[in-house]
Amino acid sequence: MSGTASLGAIIVDCVDPAALAEFYGKVTGWKTTYQDDDFVYLGDGQSVQLGFQRIAEYRGPGWPDARKHFHLELVVADVESSAKE
Repeated sequence: MSGTASLGAIIVDCVDPAALAEFYGKVTGWKTTYQDDDFVYLGDGQSVQLGFQRIAEYRGPGWPDARKHFHLELVVADVESSAKE
């Protein structure tokens, strides 16, 4: 790998991104940095953001449960060269 990746965002799957972002915005004090019908991102001006994405027919987690409920977005300087390695 030509360089290391840095964390850009943590994305949480949900039914209602706006409602979840409102809750976490109040908890963290972070402001909305981007919003549309399916995505809301919160941030505090630092490099990592917290995002919420609408998933059709989303069901909350149970245990045990193999369904994905969030993922990490990584940021690299050169996507093409990093993807090749």
